[in-house]
Amino acid sequence: MKRTLRIMLAIATASPLAALAQEDVSQNRHRFVSPDGRFGIHQSKEEDVDGIVMTRVDLVEVKSGTKLCELGTVGNPWAADIRILWSPDSRRLAFVSPSRRGDWTDVWVLKDKKFEQVNLPEMPSLDMKRDHYAKTVLASYSALRWTKPDVLLLKYSAEDDEGNSAQMQLAWHFDANNRASVSQVGGKRR
Repeated sequence: MKRTLRIMLAIATASPLAALAQEDVSQNRHRFVSPDGRFGIHQSKEEDVDGIVMTRVDLVEVKSGTKLCELGTVGNPWAADIRILWSPDSRRLAFVSPSRRGDWTDVWVLKDKKFEQVNLPEMPSLDMKRDHYAKTVLASYSALRWTKPDVLLLKYSAEDDEGNSAQMQLAWHFDANNRASVSQVGGKRR
């Protein structure tokens, strides 16, 4: 039994994908595999020109380990909190990148065997009771879940420098050409 396990382990670790998966699992980097198992996320550390360590987030093909595109870079300590939400059909993904001013969501779509970033619609105004001199200090577009393969539910929130805040739940709808539109699901003012 031990010998069979060792042989299976040796075979499994010989492939480039296994090396990538081992690195990812050991550093909690390979947690965002698409529902169909074809795509995943690889994170790597890199230093910018000022010597600040950033985490680069790449979309990879799981079977080959081939990089398909770079989703973005995230600074520390927020890199540990990135989220990838896959649509049920694995054709779209929402990349949620946190920062000190809130979460930001980008959507990528599979088109002709590669992923492209989608242009997102302008967001509606939040209903905040505030002085017209107040400055927005936090705004967040945070994806919550895909309700259908072409509908992404998200929370949109903002806060100003006077402590006023508002939030609403929105849905981004994607048509057959991956053009996005927005609809309000609910909202409240605080």
